Amino acid sequence: MHRFDAPDHGTGVKELQELLAELLDEAGFTCELVGPDPTRPNLVAEIDSGVEGPSLGLLGRVDANFDKFARWHPTQYDIDDEEGQAAWAATRRAGLASQLSAAITLGRDGWRPRRGRLRLVSTSGGSGGSVWLCSNRPELVECDQLIAAEGGGGFLGSNNVHLYPLATAERGRLRIRIGDGGGDAEAVRAEVLDLKSRRKDNPILDDEPEVLALMAALGEDLSGPAEGDDPITQFGQAQIDPDALRTALAHLHAEFPDIVKLLLEPTMSVTFRPARVADEVRAAANAEGEVVVDAWVAPELNQRQAVASVERYLEGTGLRITGLVSYTVGSRSPLDTPLYKALVGWMLHADPGSELVPMLRPGPSEIHWFRATFDTIAYGFCPFMATIPTGMERVAEVLDPVVEFFKILPVRVLK
Repeated sequence: MHRFDAPDHGTGVKELQELLAELLDEAGFTCELVGPDPTRPNLVAEIDSGVEGPSLGLLGRVDANFDKFARWHPTQYDIDDEEGQAAWAATRRAGLASQLSAAITLGRDGWRPRRGRLRLVSTSGGSGGSVWLCSNRPELVECDQLIAAEGGGGFLGSNNVHLYPLATAERGRLRIRIGDGGGDAEAVRAEVLDLKSRRKDNPILDDEPEVLALMAALGEDLSGPAEGDDPITQFGQAQIDPDALRTALAHLHAEFPDIVKLLLEPTMSVTFRPARVADEVRAAANAEGEVVVDAWVAPELNQRQAVASVERYLEGTGLRITGLVSYTVGSRSPLDTPLYKALVGWMLHADPGSELVPMLRPGPSEIHWFRATFDTIAYGFCPFMATIPTGMERVAEVLDPVVEFFKILPVRVLK
């Protein structure tokens, strides 16, 4: 996979997907290449038991080269340094590689589901990826449960407990026009980019259950209701004092600065990024002294609630919402599911004493369309992937335990 030029706007997607389809076909999978652009097809591969039962999907994106991700997404996840961006790209594509390697190995070894089916989806990303598949070829990709190769890794929390983040939800995207009444689009753009630093001393934080659960796993005392066995249920109705939340965040900044930067800060409040829109849409806004931005808001809000949360964040800044372009609701999957229990069972065997921690992603991912279209129970999870090297020297060594996880998971779920 590393040899192919397949970033978001690259030219090697078709050749790579065809090679992967050939390997999967030889291993016993039924494969199909589909998509709106024949030069950038999606690959869907399936092994069906022929017996009615659960369906498990493994999802990954093929369109991120190890060393080219930063070129296409310089602001993704607010990772400012090139090394961090490249490492994230490596993780994303290496996760798909691990899924593929596991599936091919299982097929070659003669494994077949006892019931139900295993589907592996390698998407080309963007408007031709999961959103197109779920809308135009739902019969190929529908599944009850799904694991996307993202959001994972592992790190040490308080008391040296090994924590594995499980992406259970994602923030919604409210695409809006913003202005300040001054008629200068460049000035507005600069004000929007400066919002994060202006809010640094007095942040407006969301008390979403995933955020609270992660902070609690890192040692902060943010007690939720006693009901429920999982962190989302425990913190689902929690009302945390804003000052206590800010104090806890300050403590974590000092003790776990990298975790706060990568996992907490992008998910704890409304964040803004330049919107990727048509030139005419951008020009129309700029002509009126406004800019088009994406505001990332808490999951499961209706449009009125999403707008209100952004207005609350903009209070006192001089900026205001002048128009609504579109809204994509952030989705969430519960934890009281057979798939979650299978993950916990694997974790207790592979790393006794560790914990799964629900994580809120900064924005919609490929998972979103499966939740929205099929009500799929979907998580982002790729264990052991926190330190993927950006070169090829140690990739196989680091990926071995990831491949083992993706070999064990279908056996546990489709039994």
